[in-house]
Amino acid sequence: MTEIMFSLEKRKDKSTGELLTKNLPIKLNYSFDGKRFEYFTGLKIDLDKWDDGLERDKNGNLLGKKRLHKGMARRNTAESPKINKELNRLGSEFTNLYDTAIALKIPITLEYLRDGLKNSKNKGLNSGDKNIFDVFDEFIELNKVSLAENTIKKYTSTLNHLKKYCGNRRNISFYDVSLTFIEKFKNFLITKCGENEQGVTHNTVVKYMSTFIGFLRWSKKRGYNKNFEFEKYENEAEKEPAIIYLTWDELMHLYNLKIDNEYLAQVRDVFCFGCFTGQRYGDYKRLLHKHIINDIWVNVPEKGHLSQALYIPLNKYAKAIIKKYKGLSDGRVLPVISNQKMNEYLKELGELAELFDYVTIYKFKGSERVEKTYMKYEVLKTHTMRKTFVTNALALGMQSDMVKEFTGHKNDKDFNRYKVVLAESKIKAMDLFNKKK
Repeated sequence: MTEIMFSLEKRKDKSTGELLTKNLPIKLNYSFDGKRFEYFTGLKIDLDKWDDGLERDKNGNLLGKKRLHKGMARRNTAESPKINKELNRLGSEFTNLYDTAIALKIPITLEYLRDGLKNSKNKGLNSGDKNIFDVFDEFIELNKVSLAENTIKKYTSTLNHLKKYCGNRRNISFYDVSLTFIEKFKNFLITKCGENEQGVTHNTVVKYMSTFIGFLRWSKKRGYNKNFEFEKYENEAEKEPAIIYLTWDELMHLYNLKIDNEYLAQVRDVFCFGCFTGQRYGDYKRLLHKHIINDIWVNVPEKGHLSQALYIPLNKYAKAIIKKYKGLSDGRVLPVISNQKMNEYLKELGELAELFDYVTIYKFKGSERVEKTYMKYEVLKTHTMRKTFVTNALALGMQSDMVKEFTGHKNDKDFNRYKVVLAESKIKAMDLFNKKK
């Protein structure tokens, strides 16, 4: 970019027509793409106390158009330290605005530059100057005490994507986070982040954006963020994904399946236990024998999830699985492995159990709907346990309010998807009549 300049506004005395020499406004000047940008800094100075930066001889005569500097108050005046400090700050702020726009491909307009400098007037040596990445680190660190591990991972992923979006720029302040900045970050998530840098799905974008806006709101409450542009952003709703679950017949087949491989047998038992009790996978890792009282599992919530314990009476299938693993160390009830390894082995287990029914999964990337068809064993995950419990509990006639008592779901919205699944099951059940002769 070309160099900015500071100059004095030329004004005439209305009565005499002569140029004024006292209390003249200082302007910031910049030319780009055939446009001329002028910005009044709010500072004023007398003409004899101003150095325009042009090269002169010892008598003050111009030697040409060469500039020694961009213009400033003469150093031997009382006003110079304060004025020059503010001019340097404005110059740095202008350069930051311009470079940020280039890096993030924001259209550089006169309005963009003027609004950015106006916002910078609210700056100074205060919390508004804080680097947004440093504050985000603080946000994550403070929430580690009260929020679940997976939530903290989502916060960390959001921060990492934000850093990648900003490229080499590491001096981003809250004043840089305009509505355009936010929308371009969303577009970056849709098109350029994630595996192979091809973007992530609609629901993942919604979750990252919800985290980012939540962080900006938190920063506002803390007094770090004095730029409220983010309040204009409206996040989209998640699009409900297909429910992958095992039917009761599939679950019973898997439960009774003879498996010679020890680790797959253990994976099967943990998976089926989850299908019979409906908790989150992390809850099974924390489950100890002392949490089971009179055949009732008292599931004390992990931080950040629920406000009270859940009480899950153990059915005969769950109790039979527990009985297999009485001798585990440290009071553990089940041989639970990492979530990543479990998901890996579930594919192998599902193939062994011949879960070969086809399921279609659709996801959204931006406005594009992407459909893929798999065999059921290919999409088995630990989440399938909880979905299997809810679907079969409702299919067996359990009231939705009672199911929520067991799972900890807080609203009916989560169950609307299951009602659709149950409707499909009813159609298949009624079709049995059509097959009778």
